[in-house]
Amino acid sequence: MVLVEESRFLLEMGKMFAAKKAKGTVWLTIKKHLPPVKKADKDKPVPPQALVRCTDGKRTVGTVVGAKNVVRFQIQFANLMKLNMDNLKKSDKKKSTSAKPAVTAAVKKKGTQKSE
Repeated sequence: MVLVEESRFLLEMGKMFAAKKAKGTVWLTIKKHLPPVKKADKDKPVPPQALVRCTDGKRTVGTVVGAKNVVRFQIQFANLMKLNMDNLKKSDKKKSTSAKPAVTAAVKKKGTQKSE
């Protein structure tokens, strides 16, 4: 895996999506990342970070996003995801048959009543 800067990561991720647009898969992984801490620095709090990885099965790129840059990165990441999620398959929604008989039975009862 190659760790790159955030802007470079987004460019590489866009290239992977473009290459796999017709057929293929791109996997994304986001994990909490704790950098190694030296013995002398154990008392200092470590700011939280996230490790973001993207792979298409052949090549993998990743980046580490700090707490200060999360909002900016998240907006750019979401925009890139929205642009490239247009080839998703639509699921077949099956009509439920249990609701129809209850409605038709109620209509039949109203029609069969005798008026006085």
